[in-house]
Amino acid sequence: MFDITNSEIDQEIGLKYYATPKDLSIVDARIRESFDDFVIQEVLRGGIILPKENMDNFMAPLRGEGEYLRIILKKKGVDTLHVIGKLSKEMRIPISDVQFLGLKDSRGIAIQSISMRYKRGVYVDEIDKKCGKIKILRWYKAYAPLSSHELWGNKFTVTIKVEKREDATSLITRMAQIQKILSLSSIFSYFGYQRFGTEQPFNHIIGKNILNRNYDKALQNMFKKGNYDIFNENKENEGEVLRNIFSKSNIEVVKFFLQSYQSFLFNKMINKRIEKKIPLGEAINGDIVGPAETTLYREEDIIEVTENNRNKINYLIRRGILSVLYPLPGYLTDRRKIPKEEAYEPIAKVLNEEKVTYNDFSFKELPEISLAGYYRPLTFKVYNFAWHLTKDDNIYCSFLLRKGGYATIVLREIIKPKNPKIVGF
Repeated sequence: MFDITNSEIDQEIGLKYYATPKDLSIVDARIRESFDDFVIQEVLRGGIILPKENMDNFMAPLRGEGEYLRIILKKKGVDTLHVIGKLSKEMRIPISDVQFLGLKDSRGIAIQSISMRYKRGVYVDEIDKKCGKIKILRWYKAYAPLSSHELWGNKFTVTIKVEKREDATSLITRMAQIQKILSLSSIFSYFGYQRFGTEQPFNHIIGKNILNRNYDKALQNMFKKGNYDIFNENKENEGEVLRNIFSKSNIEVVKFFLQSYQSFLFNKMINKRIEKKIPLGEAINGDIVGPAETTLYREEDIIEVTENNRNKINYLIRRGILSVLYPLPGYLTDRRKIPKEEAYEPIAKVLNEEKVTYNDFSFKELPEISLAGYYRPLTFKVYNFAWHLTKDDNIYCSFLLRKGGYATIVLREIIKPKNPKIVGF
């Protein structure tokens, strides 16, 4: 059995277990004391890592005299949606016409790509001077807009500040053991703190209120959290906010809360599987598996595990070719391939405890916020994990994750924080 967290916040959002032993932790450590301590670089297919600064040798995908504009930008201390909103305003184009490859953490530096239709008369070189916290590293015309298929994952470079000076030999020994585990094993594919927040009311609680059609309670929690900023700049006019809360302009925000609850259910499913002593990185009869090299699974990608194919499938799992999958619940889940028998028990247990049905995710009154559901691997690998001690005895580390993996889940295995919020998570 895996070690259980001592963190009340972790327990609240479903991060119950550690994949690494609890005694292998760096105590009195912090992350993100400054934006420079947490750097994200997109990794495109083919192993192309977007450079932090010098773009001279960057091989620009699909470059040519097409009708699209691609921009590689560096943002600091600001979330991706804010950046998109600023660029949309300055370039006089609808936000819906901007493509990007995932939301990047606002509490750090991120190098990422965006694209849009090329518009004459827009001077890209002047845009970052107007937007602030954004630096345009490169822009070029292209034959096609960005596609999610182009993103392999992200590279993370993180400085972990160790506040309590301790014996360097002990610190090095523990980090070496953590590195070995991260290099040889997979870790739980939990959704990280960004999905939920680190204080009450957690995002998934608001999402559950919405799923239960308890809109008054959802609104109360949004106002507690301060999320009414998103819906109406006039904070005193609560009535107007209430009328606009489920308008089309706020669809993505409402869906975010629903997706947070969906993510919470998935985290709990991982926990139930662990508690039933069913392995996460090995398939049993009734499981479903899919290619490890993708995050968008089509029905034809899904293989059902039986007594006849289980040994072969587990061989392919050990080779890193396949992964065991669980569904994130949605209104189409029970019409697709899902685990059966013992493999389904953790899912059934969570749905029963939470009093949730797949049909609950269908909103006839507002179809735009309905969630169809999708598949997600139960574990993920950490690639190229490397670290060293700085002259100040802090830990400087870097690693690569495929899209869908959370850097904070990796860092949680290193620090094992009791209070994630006060140490930078």
